[in-house]
Amino acid sequence: MGMTRFACLLLLTLLLSLSYAAITPTSPLSVSQTLSSSNKVYELGFFSPNNSQSHQYVGIWFKGIIPRVVVWVANREKPVTESTANLVISSNGILLLFNGKHGVVWSSGVTFPSSGCSAELLDSGNLIVIDNVSERTIWQSFEHFGDTMLHSSSLMYNLATGEKRVLTS
Repeated sequence: MGMTRFACLLLLTLLLSLSYAAITPTSPLSVSQTLSSSNKVYELGFFSPNNSQSHQYVGIWFKGIIPRVVVWVANREKPVTESTANLVISSNGILLLFNGKHGVVWSSGVTFPSSGCSAELLDSGNLIVIDNVSERTIWQSFEHFGDTMLHSSSLMYNLATGEKRVLTS
């Protein structure tokens, strides 16, 4: 009896550790929540560089490292100021950052005709928007650099379109 209970507990622990971080149209990310990559290295959430609750940003950082090392910021140009802010994903794949009742502060800007999309934080630290039907990646944070380049991201220049993927500071 004891071994059976132990085996069930072990299996449950393994299943829970295999879960992944996701934002869906029915489960947005609020100011008080974070999402972790499945390897527990990266975390996505709201933060303030100076610990002020009046100016919050949505970003990705190394989990468990103090002081916090932020590697990507969505709304670097415009912080949210409301405690009711949240990051949502529309059914057609647009990530939207709402500043409470004051409207959209930031958007991923990419739409995709789909019956459902979700956003996931990968083990590489890349936040992706994925079409749940085709499993196609629609948008990813690695294509929108800030001032940090992670090991799985890449710089590029597309000669045909003129698109540049560069680091900024």
